[in-house]
Amino acid sequence: MLSILTIVVAIAAAGFRPPSDELKLNRQVAHLVLLVGDARLKAIRSKRLVHIEVVDCANEHVELIFFPDGTASSAEFCLAEGEQREILVLRPLTGQISTVLNDE
Repeated sequence: MLSILTIVVAIAAAGFRPPSDELKLNRQVAHLVLLVGDARLKAIRSKRLVHIEVVDCANEHVELIFFPDGTASSAEFCLAEGEQREILVLRPLTGQISTVLNDE
């Protein structure tokens, strides 16, 4: 009986750990992908330029511009959470965000 209680407490305690830096960074990237998609769609629907600003790893502001035809300004920047880093690229022809792989 005591061993079962110990296992249950160990499993419950594991659930109380804060999210890792990698998980937090993945959330940041996912949020940015949604934000970029919304900005691109807004530019297309409104037939106007749409600007959004991102703060990168160096604490610099990067402006992302979306055009009414669905294209975007080209931009490369990084996001960070703790020691985790992710380099992202705004593709000008598609207006979409993608990650840069380490071997690129």
